[in-house]
Amino acid sequence: MIREAKKSDFDAIHKLEMQVADIHLSARPDIFKNPLWWSRNAENFEECLEDEYMKLFVFDDGGKILGHCKVDIYGPGEDDEGDDTQHEVLVLFIETIFVDGAARGRGIGRQLLERAKAYGKEIGAVRLELCAWNLNQGVTAFYEHLGMAVQSAQMELIL
Repeated sequence: MIREAKKSDFDAIHKLEMQVADIHLSARPDIFKNPLWWSRNAENFEECLEDEYMKLFVFDDGGKILGHCKVDIYGPGEDDEGDDTQHEVLVLFIETIFVDGAARGRGIGRQLLERAKAYGKEIGAVRLELCAWNLNQGVTAFYEHLGMAVQSAQMELIL
């Protein structure tokens, strides 16, 4: 079942975040240095729960949190001060979406994304966006399978 996160979910969400942080650290140690930067402290977590421009959803399997999705709401004028090149619209941005490694392949990520989509429609957002590191081609294929398309790409040349 997908529901909004509550204060008592902090430890479970922290464990999920550490799994994903370890993946990033292993794949790109030239960029990521310490997985603890991913971790919210309990105070920061509670602030997220109270922030009107954020929503945290969890996949709760009988009291065990197997997935988590944090979305941010960006409205007209918030991130585009002085930018007259883009339309000012309401956008829902998935900041994080994590599924426990042992629970992958069960449709949890799809359900979390669908819940974020439904929430975006509820609040009148015109787009759902996310940023995915190119560490795992499987995650890119997963998002494309769910109907997402690349909007832009940040590229690099390692010197």
